Amino acid sequence: MAVLAFLLSFLNLGQINSELKLLRGESITPKDALSRAGLWLKAMGQLLWEALWIFLWSLPGMAVTFAGYLLVFRNPGISNFLVSLGSLCTSVLAVRAALRYSMGPVILADRPDTGVLRAQRESISMMKSRTLLLLIVIMSFLLLEFLVTLVTAYLPGMLGATLGMAADLALSVYISTTVCAFYEACREKPAVQFAREGSGPLWMPAESVIPEEIGPESGDGEEPEETGGNDWTETEEPDGSEPEEQDRPEPEGEDRPE
Repeated sequence: MAVLAFLLSFLNLGQINSELKLLRGESITPKDALSRAGLWLKAMGQLLWEALWIFLWSLPGMAVTFAGYLLVFRNPGISNFLVSLGSLCTSVLAVRAALRYSMGPVILADRPDTGVLRAQRESISMMKSRTLLLLIVIMSFLLLEFLVTLVTAYLPGMLGATLGMAADLALSVYISTTVCAFYEACREKPAVQFAREGSGPLWMPAESVIPEEIGPESGDGEEPEETGGNDWTETEEPDGSEPEEQDRPEPEGEDRPE
């Protein structure tokens, strides 16, 4: 099942593209589900790259857990503590890494020309100081998941299984749409501007590139003084008097009139 989901990962990009269109008020058609079929290599590459980095981020916690298992026969108390601590660290680091790279598929679905590495770098930059906020948004769906599990557990056999699968599918679409809305909110934030590729940070404050407007509404409310030009180019207006005649040097070697 996991292999099939990996091979059909481009369908996830088509779903994200449809959700982005709905959020932007655009109409969608059934063909939009396959609109990103040409990105199947990028989709699989993005999944592999994200899984690799989540694994690398989880290595410190795994190392602590492995050290705890090595001490299981020598000191069971310390071994249990290290195993619990390592499991907790592994979970925290893995969740944090998954949140850092969570916008990668959305960026690929929104801008198909973007490369996998570029999409991951943009996701990291976009999620700076926002990982906790996205975690809170996703955690809010745990109550719905608990209610779905609780209700379907009391339904008989096939009916409970069918309704449970339908509810899980609807909830997954709801969560995916929420992540897309989170992406839209980050992308359209006025104080954030996407920088040119290869020049400086990927997301920078707009104040650093957009000059502040000078006017009566900015600053202390005073209007700027108008200047007529540079000081060295200004000339005084004539007051009606004739200009004084400047002394001209007399030519040498010529007779002056008497």
